[in-house]
Amino acid sequence: MPDLGRELRRIEIPGAAASEDRAWRLLDAAYEERGAERAPMPGWPRRRLRWLATSVLTLIVGAAVAWTPAGAAVREWIGDAIDDVGEPDARPVLTHLPAPGSLLVQSNAGIAVVHEDGSRRILGDFDEAGWSPHGLYVAAADGRQLKAISADGELRWSVTRSRISDPVWSPNEGYRVAYRSGGQLRVIWGDGTNDAAIGGAAGVAAAWQPRTGSRNVLAYADRNGRVKVVDTDSGRVLARAGSFDVPVELDWTRDGSRLLVLYRDSMQVVDGDGRALWRSKFPPDQTAAGAAFVPGTEAVAALLRGTGPHSASRIVLADPLHGDVVKRTIFTGTGRLRGLVPAPDGRELMVGWPKADQWLFIPTLRSNQIDAVDNIRRQFADGSGAGFPRVDGWCCQNRAGD
Repeated sequence: MPDLGRELRRIEIPGAAASEDRAWRLLDAAYEERGAERAPMPGWPRRRLRWLATSVLTLIVGAAVAWTPAGAAVREWIGDAIDDVGEPDARPVLTHLPAPGSLLVQSNAGIAVVHEDGSRRILGDFDEAGWSPHGLYVAAADGRQLKAISADGELRWSVTRSRISDPVWSPNEGYRVAYRSGGQLRVIWGDGTNDAAIGGAAGVAAAWQPRTGSRNVLAYADRNGRVKVVDTDSGRVLARAGSFDVPVELDWTRDGSRLLVLYRDSMQVVDGDGRALWRSKFPPDQTAAGAAFVPGTEAVAALLRGTGPHSASRIVLADPLHGDVVKRTIFTGTGRLRGLVPAPDGRELMVGWPKADQWLFIPTLRSNQIDAVDNIRRQFADGSGAGFPRVDGWCCQNRAGD
């Protein structure tokens, strides 16, 4: 039965992308014009759904073309009914990564660097961490200290402040690190000097703008959730983006020309001057848990979670800046997916599936070949009862010279 669930979820229905896009457009329009609400589907007993699954498989072949929107809702409906144990044929052990680079993994055993060949090194007992531009160093925070550590575990410098969180290393020459200390955003130089306050900040990680010449430009949300783009050396505010709530996540395109602002109920893309280029609302029964630009593109990957007690999560891809907006669902799974992280080369999206105790590596291109790894808790846990590990970053294609 798990094989049946996998195949139903992965079926590419003719005209799927166009149909799904039309459905999203209608939903966006409804929200903008009258904030329409959608009544939830009545609950179905799970046993009855399982009994129907075999019949549904037969009907798929003949009726797929007529389904709207594009099979995405159907795959989620069926997947929730028959597949709640994860991807079959998953690798029992993480022996390699399917794309170049290394992972930063946070678990109760501490922060670990996981290399492309599956080997790993524990850096220490930290709450969260972030890569330097070429993966030679890590900025790690434990709530009281911010430390710069080499990927081999050597301490370079540290600062002590209260409630340190969300360390983010500049992607340019790597000579700035942004972090939060309580409700304040701060920036420190890459050698541990010149630690300075930028301003009050909401509880979301800041995002450095890539490729800005000699300037060090940062996007962040102030205490009221308003998004600002600031030159951190001069303190000058370069742009402000229209805000609808406190953002969940901020992310720049690799060339620094576009900024993604993710909210719980919507997402928007703005340019470097803060002008809105595109905005989209999510369905009323789904909330955003993460999003990012696919590296090297202007396509956006978003992780959406259902709000019901037995709901599913799904990953969607949107291409908002190339002609008509096209959104498509590339994966649906029961429970709460966690931690959407793109591979450095943009060809894979990594996500955690705690309910299945799996990591999934999902192609961003149209492919049904999902690479799944099983037994994730046991591989990274330190003792019994460990929580599900979190991935704080995937870096880098080029590790030469920071």
